[in-house]
Amino acid sequence: MVPTAHYFMGGVVVDVDTRTALEGRCVAGEDTRRSHGSNRLGGNGVANSTVFGGIAGAVTATASFHFAKWLPEWMARTGAKLIVGKGGMSPKDYKEHFVPNGAVYLSTVGYGTGALLGREVERVEAVHWPAELGMAQAMRVIRCNRMGPFIVASDLDGTCLFERANARIAGNIEHLYEGTRPAVMKRSGETDDRSDEVI
Repeated sequence: MVPTAHYFMGGVVVDVDTRTALEGRCVAGEDTRRSHGSNRLGGNGVANSTVFGGIAGAVTATASFHFAKWLPEWMARTGAKLIVGKGGMSPKDYKEHFVPNGAVYLSTVGYGTGALLGREVERVEAVHWPAELGMAQAMRVIRCNRMGPFIVASDLDGTCLFERANARIAGNIEHLYEGTRPAVMKRSGETDDRSDEVI
């Protein structure tokens, strides 16, 4: 291969799940000291980032519904009246756990607000279930000066903003697929039945 270019990788030491020595931090791709060493052909970067990035995503992906099974214990232990997340929870969770406890669920406004919200955290007072949920998803009790903006995703009556919006969208979704032919190639488990889609 001539000409070719090499580039320097970062060399950050990570474990098999791409976690670093810094709590809650994962690194994948050219910034790591992984399978390709600290100097390699540029084309390997794509494979390295894809494989190890996928591992990091599985370890760090955040979704509020992952801690739904801990809600009864959480509400009993903390008496929380407000939970902040970004993905929402099921309408059933709001009705069964939030409404009886007089609690609401707030969602962040877009994914670009993380840095803005993080500036207002004065300190993390407690971290719950890091081993079970992973550090990215663990429940935290935080002390804030002020924080926002937020969307009320579930109110005191358990009315779910996401459920209402999804119902409006889903009401017309089949119309979008009218006349389209089925996919020629499919991944394992993939379906053409839009009501059976897993997102």
